[in-house]
Amino acid sequence: MLDLAGLDAPLEAEGVSLVSACLGKADPDRILFSEFYQSPSAAWGHRMHPTRMAQWRNFKYIYTHGMRDQLFDRGSDPDELDDVADEPGRAEVLAKLRHACLRDWELDAHPQLSMRGCRKDGRISLSWESVGAGANYTVWREPVGREPVAVAAGLGRTDLDLPDDGGPHRYRVVGSPALVRTFTDPNGGRRYGEGAVLAEDYPSVLPVSGLLVIDPGQESAEVDYQPWHGFVLGGQEWIYEGMPPVVSEDSFAGSGPVAILSSRPHVGNLRFEIKSLEVEPGEGAESDESAVTLVFAWLSQSAYCGVSVDAGGGLELFRREGSMREILGQGRLLRSGGARNLSLSLKGKTFDLSHGGRSLIRWTCLESVPPGRFGFNVGLQVGNYRVAGGRRL
Repeated sequence: MLDLAGLDAPLEAEGVSLVSACLGKADPDRILFSEFYQSPSAAWGHRMHPTRMAQWRNFKYIYTHGMRDQLFDRGSDPDELDDVADEPGRAEVLAKLRHACLRDWELDAHPQLSMRGCRKDGRISLSWESVGAGANYTVWREPVGREPVAVAAGLGRTDLDLPDDGGPHRYRVVGSPALVRTFTDPNGGRRYGEGAVLAEDYPSVLPVSGLLVIDPGQESAEVDYQPWHGFVLGGQEWIYEGMPPVVSEDSFAGSGPVAILSSRPHVGNLRFEIKSLEVEPGEGAESDESAVTLVFAWLSQSAYCGVSVDAGGGLELFRREGSMREILGQGRLLRSGGARNLSLSLKGKTFDLSHGGRSLIRWTCLESVPPGRFGFNVGLQVGNYRVAGGRRL
């Protein structure tokens, strides 16, 4: 619309003008993208499925997080009934579209891989974060103004040495998790065939790094994902979904609803301390939406464990799975309106919440608590909250 009106698009606007395409002058080599968050399904329980499509010429590629790639040749198969992703003759197209599909995709809840590089003795040494056991990787060099080139493919490790030609080096790595599980839908059907289509564990990261740039004369460089909606407090990087918090030097505050979560999942034991937590309910608030919940094992808005803290000092330990909310324990703070010196710990199968050194709620799970994010979930009817000193030990 801006192009038709003769106006310049603002810098923050995404996408490009479609006027040339409407006039029959579209670039035939342009890749088209679409994306959405697929609802939770039987494949990964209550986890979301980030999904992205790339279409180039006759080919349509579909990436679904933690699942098998799909590739269709719409020239010979307009109804997209024959998935050709596993055909050896399509490997080059598949790699090109997987790289194009993932390279600029940024999701705070699924951060890109970290990548490092250094120059020494005429070599460029690269290393990157793992996608998971058994994964393989393709390393791409992305010269300015030229087509990206795969300099290594099918790597089963997370490092690579390359010759240093003296020029600027621009690299990105794209990973492919090992697929080891079949998928059967609730009706017993296998819509993706009989072979393995799922990774062993749900990937917490996107299998792609940011662009690593090593300029001439530069000895080393690194690239880490920087969240769009995030901040650092107490040495911990946080992301948020919902109402933006107001962040100061040692605290964050605001009103609901918002989920404020660790940028990466916790794996293994967890100990998390809060210097102070203050909660004020909104007008007419009477439900659990008027509480601030200390969450752990967070997989999604519909799957996590937590302890709700209401303005009256009431505590409720619960586990949520979809519409089910199972109460596991209850307690009360030593004073209403919030708490000081709260400590949440998870060791093996045992959870403990203590206040001022006194245990308030203890719970032992029959199974190991799954790895997930930790943090805070602020209810819709919370008028104001303030958290100071939240940090992982």
